[in-house]
Amino acid sequence: MGRQYRFINDVPGITGSQAALKYVLDNPMIAAAVFGTVSMEHLEENVKAADLVIPGKVLEKIKQQDSM
Repeated sequence: MGRQYRFINDVPGITGSQAALKYVLDNPMIAAAVFGTVSMEHLEENVKAADLVIPGKVLEKIKQQDSM
């Protein structure tokens, strides 16, 4: 299942983890996003996801994969 979302790793200026986390944060059906990390670097990267914008074409592709 995860392979169909690999394209989010190729979005310029945003990591795959950030894109996934931002998608969850923007979903009104999800009350909380829980994530784990083992380093301060990853924590800082995850926190930055809240301020990012997923490009429209990428968001549409994610939604398209969700409906399959």
